[in-house]
Amino acid sequence: MAVSTYPVISWWNRSNTQQVSLWDVGQGGTVKAGEESPQFGVLIWNNRGGTADVSDIVKAELTTRDMDAKDVTPPVVGKWVRVKNDSQAEVTAERIGKGANKSIKTSGTTTNTDGSFTPGVAPHTSPAGEVSALGVKNDGTKSGAAGNFIELTLSALPEATAPAGTFDFVVRLSYTFT
Repeated sequence: MAVSTYPVISWWNRSNTQQVSLWDVGQGGTVKAGEESPQFGVLIWNNRGGTADVSDIVKAELTTRDMDAKDVTPPVVGKWVRVKNDSQAEVTAERIGKGANKSIKTSGTTTNTDGSFTPGVAPHTSPAGEVSALGVKNDGTKSGAAGNFIELTLSALPEATAPAGTFDFVVRLSYTFT
């Protein structure tokens, strides 16, 4: 795929009805040490509802970082955040944080006026690594554009000896593109 446009990444709620920019981990501010937070379903889109193709994202990974891009706060060092890749039908969540990244990808197919497209199937292959989400134009729906988004479930599980306090951190998506 010869596209020179950057990916267009956006995060949406699981029902695909609202864009999200904040995860209130405790849904009210509190997660008790040793207890898991409520689960948070999210869709990471590439080119949601786009009318022209953009670049595919390749080798996508999630991790956590401090707000200043370091990795010293307890949620990051302790790997409190857990990720399950629903697009891959995973049943077990993996910990992310300092030194622990989670590879994520979709296995869905997107159909548009030019045909049907799936990551890893020509022309959506890359010598730079595995295609994680397509950048093809799409209708922005979960049923019609499953190749353009990665569906995930996030939760937090602080260890039983976790310190009290408020901790700000980010869930960071990294990827390459061609």
